[in-house]
Amino acid sequence: MPGRDWADSFLTRHKNILAVRMCQNIKRSRAGVTRSKINSYFDNLTNSLDGVSPTNILNYDETNLTDDPDRRKIITKRGTKYPERVMNNSKTSNSVMFAGTADGILFPPFTVYKAKTISDSWRLGGPKGSRYASSQFGWFDSYSFDDWIKIISIPYLKNLPGRKILIGDNLSSHISMESIKAFKEHNISFAFYL
Repeated sequence: MPGRDWADSFLTRHKNILAVRMCQNIKRSRAGVTRSKINSYFDNLTNSLDGVSPTNILNYDETNLTDDPDRRKIITKRGTKYPERVMNNSKTSNSVMFAGTADGILFPPFTVYKAKTISDSWRLGGPKGSRYASSQFGWFDSYSFDDWIKIISIPYLKNLPGRKILIGDNLSSHISMESIKAFKEHNISFAFYL
């Protein structure tokens, strides 16, 4: 059975096409997104945004700040810019929602901590207007997303003239009847990522 020496020799023999790099972990569902799905999404988005002022286009996305340094080195094709490893688990994380308009207006971040309650010290030093919430897993749930909708997105979008579009992912925690009703009331449409 081949051992470590064989693997090292194999990599040396094929160094022009293989490299050992740190990878980024992604879920299987994300790994299944194809080029045609991405192209179809952008074709549909182009149609949805036709005639909408950049000021009226608000894009949001959340990112997780994780305590899991479990990135591993993998063998990948040389030149791969972002090597990924498909896996369906992760460690503890806190989430931060970022949002901005197509003409460059950035909104204060909204942070969700993994906790039952928020410590006052966690709110110190954040950007002006930042919002904070907590959830069982440190992810956005429907309550914290609805809070983000009410406190950050609707106050900005509601008084703008013309069509208004909120672009974001289609996580189930980001879609609630309360949010849909509020957006319908203020003539705001959703455009979801893949």
